[in-house]
Amino acid sequence: MIVYAALLSLPSHKRRPCLPRFETATASYVPCAVGCQIYPEETGYSIVLMNPLRFLIAALALAALSNSALACKCAGRGSACQAVGQSAAIFIGTVKGLVTEKHDFGGYQTLRRRVTFDRIESFRGTRESQITVVTGIGGGDCGGPFQEGKVYLVYAYDVGAGLETGICTRTAPVDDAAEDVGFLRSLASKGPEGRISGYVTTQRPSPAEDYDGKGAIPGVSVWMESDQGRKQTTTNAKGEYEFAALPPGQYRLWADLPAKLGGGGPVAYTLEPQSCVSANFIAQELGTIRGSLRDAYGQPVRRVWVELLRASDGRRTGIQDGFTNDLGAYRISNVPKGEYLLGVHVTHPPTGTEYSWDPYTRNYYPGVPDAHAARTIAVNSAQVITGIDWTIGAPLERRVIRGIVLGPDDKPARAAWVELKVDGYDHNAALKESSNDGSFALEGLTSLRYIIQASSQSRTGPDAWHCHRLPVPAGNVVLKFKLDHPGKDCDECRTRH
Repeated sequence: MIVYAALLSLPSHKRRPCLPRFETATASYVPCAVGCQIYPEETGYSIVLMNPLRFLIAALALAALSNSALACKCAGRGSACQAVGQSAAIFIGTVKGLVTEKHDFGGYQTLRRRVTFDRIESFRGTRESQITVVTGIGGGDCGGPFQEGKVYLVYAYDVGAGLETGICTRTAPVDDAAEDVGFLRSLASKGPEGRISGYVTTQRPSPAEDYDGKGAIPGVSVWMESDQGRKQTTTNAKGEYEFAALPPGQYRLWADLPAKLGGGGPVAYTLEPQSCVSANFIAQELGTIRGSLRDAYGQPVRRVWVELLRASDGRRTGIQDGFTNDLGAYRISNVPKGEYLLGVHVTHPPTGTEYSWDPYTRNYYPGVPDAHAARTIAVNSAQVITGIDWTIGAPLERRVIRGIVLGPDDKPARAAWVELKVDGYDHNAALKESSNDGSFALEGLTSLRYIIQASSQSRTGPDAWHCHRLPVPAGNVVLKFKLDHPGKDCDECRTRH
């Protein structure tokens, strides 16, 4: 699970021709499939374009963290045209020197190889006579196998600290890259226009496969929108489409999929000069989940959001359906095939505001407080599931949490931010400014464990102060605490409770 956790923690990036597959002695983790495909995320469907060097760095860290055998396999490198838009520098150079050095990755020491090239020809980015690129040392960390004195065509990425490359790019000995070199040289006589192409299918190719038309949906209208206006094209018999001769810039793309099919976008992306983007739509038949909620007194649970979570990782799906009506009934539509959990007040805490409907504690179907005890609901393509009913307990009673904030000079702190959090939730349950006399009143609920924290509104300078998070006792006790730590916040106060 170390491998999987590290992959999930890495940030998304707009550019990625392929992603390495990481394998250990017990499991294989493939972050995504070949090319730049459409993947479900919290906000719906989007093109996930990742920087492969982020994953090369992850591989190095994992090698330091684990004794398991680690191998690197690439999920496809894409075309030379795609690589142009994904690379910060492309050049031909002779390896002048190779230096292996230690690299700190989050406190762990790994080995990297710094390769210096004498530039022969440059196609993109740097035009310095000598270019330095960092890669792994090989042996499973996705590092490029460079040899001193040999000539290479290098596709490199800028990861903030310099250029990097690896075996999951199109970097290769120049003798093996004649087609790429011919294409890159041809760009000098062409304008900045690029191309966007892809396919619409019901079957996602596996990481080891190229798309061959399986599951193709012909005759689908694919739309593209930019500052230059809107264009439309139609998929052919293999589900393929293309927009050619496009200027660089920002674009939105979507597909008008047949009824009951989801996954058509819209998605946004950037087209670099003289480059290509592959944007593929994986269509899914959408299902529905229906049911109702009652509380411990048998009364309908009204105007409460029934959240749909992925069973695999407990994260939100981005589907905003599911609010109960006055009879406690709910309906969640546009559900792709998969396994899910249902819950109430799962990701956002219940609030005590008088304007909200009756609040309840966190609860999962079929009426349990913990996700580990929740029942998984499997939804097949276009399936309508009914009768998902359960009881979630009694509504919570409201309470008012009062207190006074003092500044570092022991005088009342005016306009300090006071945050109220429920134990187990990241989002605030309430947020208010203290009054001129330092006092505040926050709306809360009984039976919940609260944590409170205050800080000045100044983020920097001598006026920035904060206090550590403090537990809120039950009852009507008036809290009194002091802004006694300089700065907006600190590591200790973020992890204290």
